[in-house]
Amino acid sequence: MPLFVFTVYSKEYKKYEICYTMTHHLKNVFNFYFLYLRLPPLIFCTASFIGGICWEYNRHSPIEILIFLSLIIAGYKSKIITKKLIPVLLIVFVLAAMIIRKKEQKFEEFYLSYNKKKCSIRGIIDEIRSSHVPHYQSKIILNVKMIRDQSTHKWFPLNKKVEIYLPGMPACEISDFIEISNVRIKKTTNKSFIKHLLRNNIYASLFLKNQEFLVLSHPQYSFKRWIDISRKNFYHRLKTRFSPQTYILFSTIFLGNREFNKKSINPIKEQFKKWGISHHLARSGLHLVIFLILLELLLKLIPIHFSIKQILAISLVLIYHLLTFATISFIRALAALLFIKTCILYNVRINILHIIALICLLILFFNPYHLFFLDFQLSFALTFALAWLNQLQITRNALKKGNC
Repeated sequence: MPLFVFTVYSKEYKKYEICYTMTHHLKNVFNFYFLYLRLPPLIFCTASFIGGICWEYNRHSPIEILIFLSLIIAGYKSKIITKKLIPVLLIVFVLAAMIIRKKEQKFEEFYLSYNKKKCSIRGIIDEIRSSHVPHYQSKIILNVKMIRDQSTHKWFPLNKKVEIYLPGMPACEISDFIEISNVRIKKTTNKSFIKHLLRNNIYASLFLKNQEFLVLSHPQYSFKRWIDISRKNFYHRLKTRFSPQTYILFSTIFLGNREFNKKSINPIKEQFKKWGISHHLARSGLHLVIFLILLELLLKLIPIHFSIKQILAISLVLIYHLLTFATISFIRALAALLFIKTCILYNVRINILHIIALICLLILFFNPYHLFFLDFQLSFALTFALAWLNQLQITRNALKKGNC
């Protein structure tokens, strides 16, 4: 009997010892990953902003509130979040909810006034692109400045963007002020498409069977039109000098150009799928980094001051941005590059985690609907994870040197 009791006691003691060891190990891991890393406060503000967006989007779900309060309490108890930071996080949480609510209210108010009504609109053309929608050759992004309901015959001011699909190429140019009559605005019932519209700051999609619209004014000089013409000329030069396959690959990967015939790009896509490298065709920050590395290698050969080299690099990267089609990952990489180069010029300490959190916060502040799309989520999650691991390695090396 005593031997049996001793055996049971030993097993229970070992279980307790294993449990204690695991708890102690997890505590050390938590301290290393969170406490010793010295996370910038802006990360918590960004997380709070994301929480506010999700709370408002899910119609004030208690789950987001519980998670938010639990994280604040846990962060305060473990001394990650200071007492002064808590009211700031609460304000940021409420601010995010107000921003996305206001955006949704504007969208609903627009359709309450003009849904299923024939209207005339006047606006400035922001973009002219080729369309991938069947039976429609081109797409116009129109910044509507005035709208008139056919029943009232009065013009009302409006500052909303709409996309207009046309069966052919329009007889107008970017920055032209045009009028389109007898347009029926209809709200879509597809929630995913509504999210897509809100993400792109577009309030309606119009499909016109004819191209009858009036050009009210054509400005002699337009920066947007000059950029568009320069981009088209640049692409035309590349197309004449490269082989068709090389031009498609270069334009897709490094320029973000998707305006190709599906028959010409589908064979390339299939080859990339077989090798499992389809993600290389997607425009990402990696392509900007490759461009920057090549650019800095060339600038090393020029004997000029270091500050002038940095300014030249920033200027050439901005020109590259203007000549290409941007994606969210490219914008993230471009913004990070501009912040890092500015810090180098002014001799300011660089914190990559702080910069990524700041870029994420700014993008969501101007349009919170980016949060609900996979490209935004993957771009920032992967970048943040890589920056986190890099900072951990720096902290680990610093701790080793301190112990030595």
